[in-house]
Amino acid sequence: MVNSPLALVKSALTDVEVFHESRLRLTYVADRLLPQINAVEWRPPVDPFYKLNFDAAFDSEKRLMGIGIVVRSSRGEVLAVVSAPKSHVCSAFSAECYALLRSIKLCQELCLYQVVLEGDAKAVVDSVNGYNNNLPGKGC
Repeated sequence: MVNSPLALVKSALTDVEVFHESRLRLTYVADRLLPQINAVEWRPPVDPFYKLNFDAAFDSEKRLMGIGIVVRSSRGEVLAVVSAPKSHVCSAFSAECYALLRSIKLCQELCLYQVVLEGDAKAVVDSVNGYNNNLPGKGC
């Protein structure tokens, strides 16, 4: 508890100083970390192709997942967006596979056949491209 107006002002000035020092520390940490982050820039596909980006998130404790899918034209226009949860999932690999499967089904539903599929799960992408046929223990 503050006993006088002068003590209140001193306390407030101290709090402001602490605030500014913590912001300086955060800025320093952010400046050191940001150059290490590899920024990935989305690039549109060549006409007449469409680009479908897919991703999945997996909670191993609850065995839940969620997927996100975005389909864009060669001009970058968003044509479709899908997000969906799923329960009883056993692995991150299974979640990413499900996201890819749902992506392919979406392309069929939209009658899109010239599509570039893009995902960040290397094991799934390599498997589909035929680079990795040895996947024991990745599924359920």
